[in-house]
Amino acid sequence: LGDSEGEFERGPGRGLVEDAMAAATMLVGRQEIDARRIIFLGLGDGGLVGAQVMAGESSYAGAILGSSATATRIFPDLAQGRLHSVLAMHYGWTDLETAFHANQSTNRWEAWLVEGRDEIEFARRRVRIDAMQDWANIDLPTALAAARGPILLLHGEEDRWTPVAGAQALAEQLKSQGKTQITLQVFPGLGDSLSTRDAPGVLAPPVQEAILAWLKA
Repeated sequence: LGDSEGEFERGPGRGLVEDAMAAATMLVGRQEIDARRIIFLGLGDGGLVGAQVMAGESSYAGAILGSSATATRIFPDLAQGRLHSVLAMHYGWTDLETAFHANQSTNRWEAWLVEGRDEIEFARRRVRIDAMQDWANIDLPTALAAARGPILLLHGEEDRWTPVAGAQALAEQLKSQGKTQITLQVFPGLGDSLSTRDAPGVLAPPVQEAILAWLKA
């Protein structure tokens, strides 16, 4: 323990963005790769990383972001919505049980951030909460509005984890700002994985077709 050369203070969220940018820089340096055609592909939290990457000085020509678009704050708004609308239903919690779990998780986490804590004590150990702060700092509408290339947003109509209404509201917001490089495509019958029950973990054929069409446009 203690021999890692990584930067402990960097924070997991910021670290993923920096790693993604470094990956693009590495690809640009390879002779067999056309630097004009490097596309970022991210689903879920990976999509949030991609939005931040595209808002910065990266070598990506564009990005495909799935099941991540929302007009609300990632934390605490989206996290609280997931607890009340998804987890409570899945586990069959009563209103009292839901309130208890909220107080033990999202409400407590938000309080820590408001207090400006960098770390907490848990199980007699000091635990940093950088990741929580990183997600709380994400401003997805601003990041996508600042994107330096075209972006395709993919969303399943049956996505309960990141509801499609939030993606549609975000797309309308960006459209009203004249951000025509952002395209949203919604897929009926698909959830957050953008795959079918017959082939879990594999993008459904309509999703693959949409991606190919966008890449060729």
